[in-house]
Amino acid sequence: MNEDIGFEETYEVELELTKTVKGTLGSFHTKDSYPVNYLLTAMNHRDLECLEVAAEAFDFEQVNFEEMVQREIDVKRVNKEIVAQYLEKGTNNALFFPPIIVSVVGFDEEEMPLHKYENCTECSDEVVTGKNSFFYKTWDRHFQIEVPRVKSGFDFYSSDNYGDIQIYKHAAKLNFDPNLVKFVVIDGQHRFKAIQEYLRRYPEQKKFLNIPVCICFSPKAIENNGPEDILDTLRNMFVTINNTGKKVSGHYIDLLNDSSLASQTVRTLANHWKKQTDDPTESKLQFLEWNQRSDSKARRVNRSYSITTVSMLCEALKQTVFLNDKEHTNLHNILNLYEMKERLEVEGDSIYAINEDSFSHYQKGILYDLIKERLIEPLEKLLTKPSVYEEKMSSYYAALEICKRKARNSDAGYPTFITELSKFSDVDRDLHDEQSVSASKYFSSLISDNEHLENYNRIVFIQAYLNCWTKIIDCHPVFRADLNDFTEVFVKSLEPLAFNKNKMIFSKSRLFNQLTLYKNNKPNTTKFGKECWSDLLITTFMNSEQKDQIHAWLAKKPGTEEAKNRFNSIIENAKCSFVDKMRQEVLKDNLKNWRSKDFPLGFRRELEDLETSGKQNEIGKKLEKESQSQIDARIEILSNIIGVTPTILLERKVES
Repeated sequence: MNEDIGFEETYEVELELTKTVKGTLGSFHTKDSYPVNYLLTAMNHRDLECLEVAAEAFDFEQVNFEEMVQREIDVKRVNKEIVAQYLEKGTNNALFFPPIIVSVVGFDEEEMPLHKYENCTECSDEVVTGKNSFFYKTWDRHFQIEVPRVKSGFDFYSSDNYGDIQIYKHAAKLNFDPNLVKFVVIDGQHRFKAIQEYLRRYPEQKKFLNIPVCICFSPKAIENNGPEDILDTLRNMFVTINNTGKKVSGHYIDLLNDSSLASQTVRTLANHWKKQTDDPTESKLQFLEWNQRSDSKARRVNRSYSITTVSMLCEALKQTVFLNDKEHTNLHNILNLYEMKERLEVEGDSIYAINEDSFSHYQKGILYDLIKERLIEPLEKLLTKPSVYEEKMSSYYAALEICKRKARNSDAGYPTFITELSKFSDVDRDLHDEQSVSASKYFSSLISDNEHLENYNRIVFIQAYLNCWTKIIDCHPVFRADLNDFTEVFVKSLEPLAFNKNKMIFSKSRLFNQLTLYKNNKPNTTKFGKECWSDLLITTFMNSEQKDQIHAWLAKKPGTEEAKNRFNSIIENAKCSFVDKMRQEVLKDNLKNWRSKDFPLGFRRELEDLETSGKQNEIGKKLEKESQSQIDARIEILSNIIGVTPTILLERKVES
């Protein structure tokens, strides 16, 4: 790389643009999009030293959650797929990597990444060097482009002071201060790490490798120059690139989606947790899986200490809090959009057109503020206050302390395990030694886990849980007037039954959960199954201890009789729905499988005779009558657990 220093005469403070990259300058944008400037270049093994992946460029305490989501490198993919299966098998084959895409990231004096530059300055010198004068554009003290101007040609650069100027694009320079700027790989980080690993193994090969690199930056992300944000642009580019190329894990797509209020909610919650500590092993982010790379793992908990995953939470939020269809306007009520109508419609966009994934750029900022103000603290309570989650979190911190102590004592494997944990990564037997694998297994063995706790980490429960909370706060303004206060009471009210490990109400061993919450002993994740989970959770409020806590909270509020009636109506509807679904499924199962059921032999022969005679209606009637005893058994067990009589469970209240 050249050590040339760029144009500095217009700056009172001397610039320290001591590093230079040469290449071809370009700009990419449409009429309405933000422009992205880029420099196409080629880098040898020495030049590559100026590139960094996000995990190297940012320390945990330096960045917000949004800025660290691309941190983790899939080392197995680097070593096995790219180095071993591609680079090392290059004999008699042509090898080539597409350009690595890099972003210019500026840092302030406190080493925090910039969202906007303070200023940019343009100059066009009058000194003619050969035939060309030069155009310079400088962003703060961070970096500068330098390109020759020409009098004819087809390549233009849009400057602020000089309009569209003709340039000789192939002789451009990007001058930068290496103390204030980092080049962070946003696409091709695995290819980049593979090159580094390959050269580590085969240093004699370095003279053959010249890597194409595209260095991008946001020229308009300046203070007082509109809403463009450097890191937002970076995230958008990452999503676009990885959606049109090899797709990354569903976790990353969910996290980086700027067109989803659910994604923004999860990002904001994660960032809230991120800021609570500078020690990643102590962070609540450990309980929210956000960096699984396999799509098949995105919607299930994979780690012993996880509570949920970003994809599970996004999906649940879309189906509950942000549900907006012909029958629901949860989003509008919960975010109080009607009170913000005037502000949200300043640019002519109707609030009634706002959906989870449909809103204007202007509305986005207001909606994001409302999410932060109204949803984050309640969501934190929902995910950390229940005893079933507190037990898992407490066991994690206890296990962490034991393993940190072992690491301080240099017990074999524990330092590596703690290092991987601090990167939100897993010890892998293909990458780490047996002692590290053993340390990881020991840690997992210390985490509280049983069938009861597992039920609350399932996507069907998370969705049912948020659905129950959403239905209540959506039914009357009193519940959403102070979401934090109500959420505190809501969580506590579920403890006597819904979260009670002695009641095990969501266990697959419970007769009333078979064919409803579970099919073939597996959680029923169909739409019908999700409704059953939700109905049963809401039905637990028939338990007097649970219901009375909500009623007592309402009693402290003036004029809440209507809210109480609506709350009771939600319970009644859920109870009737669950009982009906249970009855429906028992009958359907008997109709389909009566030949293998444990019915009396004489009864089965009677059904066989009716089938031979083609009397299907008669079979249905007899099975409906015979099924009643099975339904009654389920009702009896459920009523005993809830603490009501079977009659109350079966009665239908007439709406007034």
